[in-house]
Amino acid sequence: MDILDRQLKQRKELVHQSLRLTPEEVSLLEQRTLASQTTSPSRSKRYVFRACAIIGVAAVAAILLWASPLTLLPPGTPSQLVSPPVTAPDPQQTPAPALPEAPKQTVAWQTEADKLALYRVFALGMTYDEAKALFPELGELQPLGGIESLGEDGLQEAFMPVALGDEQVQLTLSFEHGFLYAARYWVESKDEQKIMQEKARLEAFYAKDFGSPEEETIEAGTSSTWSPFFGLGLTKNWDGRYILIWGLQGGEPGFEELYRDRAFTVQEAIELALSEQPEFPAHPGETKQVRVEGIPETLATTSLRTKVKLQTRDSYLVTFERMWTIRYDGNRSITIPSYWTYQVTEGEVKLVDSYVVDQAVMEYLRGAASAQSS
Repeated sequence: MDILDRQLKQRKELVHQSLRLTPEEVSLLEQRTLASQTTSPSRSKRYVFRACAIIGVAAVAAILLWASPLTLLPPGTPSQLVSPPVTAPDPQQTPAPALPEAPKQTVAWQTEADKLALYRVFALGMTYDEAKALFPELGELQPLGGIESLGEDGLQEAFMPVALGDEQVQLTLSFEHGFLYAARYWVESKDEQKIMQEKARLEAFYAKDFGSPEEETIEAGTSSTWSPFFGLGLTKNWDGRYILIWGLQGGEPGFEELYRDRAFTVQEAIELALSEQPEFPAHPGETKQVRVEGIPETLATTSLRTKVKLQTRDSYLVTFERMWTIRYDGNRSITIPSYWTYQVTEGEVKLVDSYVVDQAVMEYLRGAASAQSS
């Protein structure tokens, strides 16, 4: 047996082992190989064919030998061949915990009922930026009544057109030093019958939530009030125009003093809720700046704020909000709130909602402060 015959036999045995061929299959493979040799017209050609057969069998064997370890892997773990080894992280190089995400703000404002229930959307003490984030179509801040001196004193307003049925009305948001203190719709018409019908429709709509309003005569018109926080006024102007205004009216001492003896006021609700969170401001138009102990101001500052919504005729939602402003990557910053919302009536203060990220933020800040000092 010459060298080529011995090599061919070894290759056949290798293929047999790799493929696990039966003796009959080995015999058939050998006969096909020999048949291809006998068809050659000369010894030199037979030599070429024999070499090609050896090369082909060797190639098949090599492929099968390379692929055979794959068949030994347990199912569902193909990544074991390509995944690099996992090394345990160095504790000294572990980054600070990730910051929690700020809660998403959503608002229902699709139907006419949604738009009329503006007391569920706007809160006394919210900022202009918050209102603008909810309603991008809100106009820019301008001096209250167009009077520059009032603007310099911090009294400003912004307008937004709103469709109520077939009517296009104007929503006015009033701010003092950047904080909301009133949100009202404004409709005017010289048609007395039309404006009176609209007044009756609104009173019937709000009566479903608040009951019948308290009505009294005021200068040049009437006032209907459901609480010191929410009311409606109808007046007649000197030029014959009827003006109908309704919505939130908190933050104006005149209204609170007028109805203090007959209804549960915004300020009284805040004072009761402060028994749970005494460090927060006592008025919705104020903020308190608080230093974060042990953390440089270049990394973070906090501020405390109080906001109020009307829930029912004599029930309020008082929210105490701690705003964390965290600075990173040089001049970039992010603001994340923690908040506690209490349902407040004359006889009860009850926590109904909260979102507290204080501990997670402090863990992040301690890690960032440590990295900054090293």
